[in-house]
Amino acid sequence: MKPQSRRPAEAPNLLAGLPGEVTAAWQAPMHALREGQAEWLEGSRTLWASWLQRRQQALETGLEALGRIGACRTPSQMSAICDAWVTGSMERLAADMNETRDLMARLADHAQQSMGGVFAQGGENPSAPSPAAAPEPLPEAARVRSKPGGDGSREARVAQD
Repeated sequence: MKPQSRRPAEAPNLLAGLPGEVTAAWQAPMHALREGQAEWLEGSRTLWASWLQRRQQALETGLEALGRIGACRTPSQMSAICDAWVTGSMERLAADMNETRDLMARLADHAQQSMGGVFAQGGENPSAPSPAAAPEPLPEAARVRSKPGGDGSREARVAQD
């Protein structure tokens, strides 16, 4: 018996047989969709790599904290170790949220820019916001971060500056 070739099936050309105007009209949306998917895949790859690195760090610091807690002689030593571990955990969670938010904002911007031109009529996009109404990017002060509290403890907060 002859072995069968395991070639992937070619994707059907869904636009074949359509008039040239229809085919040309769909080229821009399909190109925008491919670009958006490529950006999403690249952003997801870096997001997951960073997330896994932070989870590895969380595991290592958690195990280290447990070992140090086992050697403590006073409750205040245990509390200080727990405080440092929780602070690091909250900072890693804040980094996860910031990175995810940044990726979603980039994807939304890309979708708005690329698809806005697809639906434009007469070279203008009537649904696009005017430059004066366009939202400005979030300042660094609006990022989730941890800040020392007045009593020496640390708490996660969102800046309201």
